[in-house]
Formats: sequence, structure tokens, C-alpha cells
Amino acid sequence: MAWTKSLRLHVLDKSASYEPLDTTSVMDSIMIPSRKFESIGPAGQPAIANIDEDDFLEILVPTDGGYLACFEWDADADSGRAERGWPQLFADLPLTPTIADIDATGNLELIVQDRSGWVHVFELLGTASENELPWSQYGHDPRNTFNAATSLGLKKEQKLPDDEAKPVEWKLRVGPNPILKGDLSISFELPRPGRVLAEVFDVGGRQVKTVIDERYRAGRYRVVWDGRGQQGTLVASGVYFLQVKAPERVDVRKIMVVR
Repeated sequence: MAWTKSLRLHVLDKSASYEPLDTTSVMDSIMIPSRKFESIGPAGQPAIANIDEDDFLEILVPTDGGYLACFEWDADADSGRAERGWPQLFADLPLTPTIADIDATGNLELIVQDRSGWVHVFELLGTASENELPWSQYGHDPRNTFNAATSLGLKKEQKLPDDEAKPVEWKLRVGPNPILKGDLSISFELPRPGRVLAEVFDVGGRQVKTVIDERYRAGRYRVVWDGRGQQGTLVASGVYFLQVKAPERVDVRKIMVVR
């Protein structure tokens, strides 16, 4: 057994500020906490993944307040900040989240079970790749080794080589879904220049908001819908449909809004 006392552990509170613990010991890459922290739920542990396709990893933490907190970690600045649109509140205490591509679409899903037995599934914007899943479940891996020695750590996702960075086909990712609070992110890959039109409709087919209506060059883009209609007021809870038209493509996604 090899013990190390040179590892620095950052402990984030609800405001994403942290207190460095320079003398915390670890054994076989397993962190051993040296004190009690009131905001961390006793029934779960954090998960780490890139859930929104930006340049940073997010840390998702179940809390004893009944919600799942999320912090964005900036490795260059060596600091964390609360992720916009989080925390997500549950009816009972959430357990350790699992982040995986459960439907083999190439996109990530967030799976959370609460202590009342309900299992909640959310669609995320992140893609299912090793770079974005350094610690995606309880115990780090399916064998629950609690060993992060082979993970990528808290660093920015790697830049793709030039031949892989260019979109070769149309792709659309929308999330989070359902929208409990915050914004809806619309990410798409356009393989060639063209007009993109994204509109939100209610269940009666009435237009609620035009989110995108412009021409784009080939590339990757991300646009945010703030959950408001054309008049600038927040839409009510319910089912909505996002229709995205691109050159030779029309995609429709069902969106749930829960206020």
C-alpha cells in the first residue's frame, strides 16, 4: 500500500468556493476525507463528466438537501463555479448519479435514483467519449474499484485533430430535457453552409418562439433558448416541440418544461 500526502483536494460548497486540504491522504488513488462537510449528501458521491460540450468538465454532487448540485471546473484557473441552470431539485434525496449513453445514440444521459425509488433520466448535450467521462458512476467504473488512476482527471477536453474536427454529417443535440430550470441548449453540426431554422411549438401546433433563423457556415454551433416566448415571458409547464430545419434535414424533438 502506498500512501501519499502531497495531493491537494478541493472541497466545493454550494457557492462553488472551495477550501484546499493540502494534507489529505490517499491510498491507491482513493481520497480519504479528513473532516465532515454538511452540504454533501451521505448517500452518494460525485460524478464527473462533460455534460454540455463546452471546454470544461462538470462535477455533479448529490446533497442532503434533496437536490443534485453541479459545478463547472476550470483547470486553468484552478477554480470551480456553479453551473447555470443547476441545482436540480428532487422529491427525495438523490443517490450517486450515473452518466452514460443508455440508448446508443452517441449522446449522454444522466440517470439519478432518489431514495423513494424513482429513477429519473435526463438527456444531456455531452457526447459519449472517454474524454468526457473520467468518473461517470458510483465507484468510478462497473467494478466499483474507486480507482481513478486511468481516468483523465479534471482537465479540459482534448482538441480533435483537424481531420476529425470538421463535421461530416448533420447532428443535433438538445438538452437538458426535461427543463426544470434554466435554459435549453441546442447544439448542431452543419457539414455544409446553409440556412438553419429552429422553432418551438406547443401541443396545439402554435408557434411559441423562433429560436434560430439565419445562415451558417459549415461547423459546430450552440444556441440557447431561454424558455421564453415571442413576447418575452416564460412559457408555462407542459409539452413543447422543437423543430429544426437544416439543408435537406428536418428534426423534431419533444421538450418537457417543468416550472
